[in-house]
Amino acid sequence: MPPISFALVVLAGGFLFSYPKEFPPPEDYRVDEEWEGEPGISVTYFGASTILISDEKTSILIDGFFSRPSWSRLVFRRISPDVDRITEALACCAKDVDVIFVSHSHHDHAMDVGVVAERTGADVVGSASVGAIARAASGAQINFIPTNDRQEHKYGEFLITTFETPHSEPTSYVGNLNPAFSYPARVSDFRADVNYSFLVHHPLLRVLVVPSANFQFGALRDVETDVSMISIGGVSTKEADFFEGYWREAVKERGAKLIIPIHWDDFSEPISSELPALPHFADYVPASHGRLKKFALIDGVSYKYLRPLRKVKLTRRIK
Repeated sequence: MPPISFALVVLAGGFLFSYPKEFPPPEDYRVDEEWEGEPGISVTYFGASTILISDEKTSILIDGFFSRPSWSRLVFRRISPDVDRITEALACCAKDVDVIFVSHSHHDHAMDVGVVAERTGADVVGSASVGAIARAASGAQINFIPTNDRQEHKYGEFLITTFETPHSEPTSYVGNLNPAFSYPARVSDFRADVNYSFLVHHPLLRVLVVPSANFQFGALRDVETDVSMISIGGVSTKEADFFEGYWREAVKERGAKLIIPIHWDDFSEPISSELPALPHFADYVPASHGRLKKFALIDGVSYKYLRPLRKVKLTRRIK
C-alpha cells in the first residue's frame, strides 16, 4: 500500500474509534437545584437507558444495565453479568429497588436484570424473553411479571404503563430468544422480539421513558407527560422527517416541558460521572442532538442532560 493511502487508512480508523469532544455540551447539562420545600421525585441516570425514579418510598428502575462489557468483549467473547460492577452501582446509588421495568431483551437493557433482582428483591416486568434472561442470571427465584401493550402496574404511589413501541432501526438480533439461553452468552444471543416504552405516573410528576429511538404514530396516543426521557442513540443518519415524527410522537403531542436525552453514551465504558458519547463508528450523536435541540427551541421546551450517578430532583415547576 502506498504511504499516503496507508496514512489515510490510519487517520480514518483513528477518527472512527474516537469520541465527539465535549459532548454533551457543558451548557446543556441540567443544573442541580435543591427545590427546598417543593414536592417532587428524584431521578438518577446510569448511562444507556438505565434510570432510577424514586419518591423516597418506592423506587422504579428502568432496564438496570451496569456491566457494560467492552467492544472487544462484545465482538470476540461471550459475556455474563459483571457482579462487581453491579454491586458497586447498587451500593452507590440504587440501594433500594422495588421493581425493574425492562424495555427489551438486548444485552444493554436486559443482561443484568436477574442479578439486580436477586440482590434487591425487586420484581422484574418485561417480555417473556426478558424473563428468561433474568432467570438465567439468577441463582434464586425471582418474581417475574409479564407485560403487554398498555398494561398498568401499581407500585406505591407510582402507576407505570407499558407501551409497545418500535425498536430503533436498523435493528440487530431480532427474533425469539433461544429457549436454552444461558450464560455466558454471545451478544447475538440476546434477541429482541418486542420493545416497550414506559409512562411513570406519580401524583407529583409524570415521566415518559422511550428507551429506543423510534416511533409509531398513535402508539402513545392519549399519553400526557411533564418530562420525556428519549433515546437519541443510533439515529444520526436518519432523514429530517424521522426527527420531526419522533419529536411529535414522543414530545410535542405528549405535552412535555422538559426533555432529557438518554442512550447517547458509550455503553461499553464503565459507569462514571463523566461518560463519553458513543464513538464515531457507532453513531454521531451530536447530529441527533442538534436536530432535536432545534425543535426544543422552536417549541419553547427545556432540553437538558443529566450527569450520571447524580440524583436530581424533578418537580412540576420545570426549568
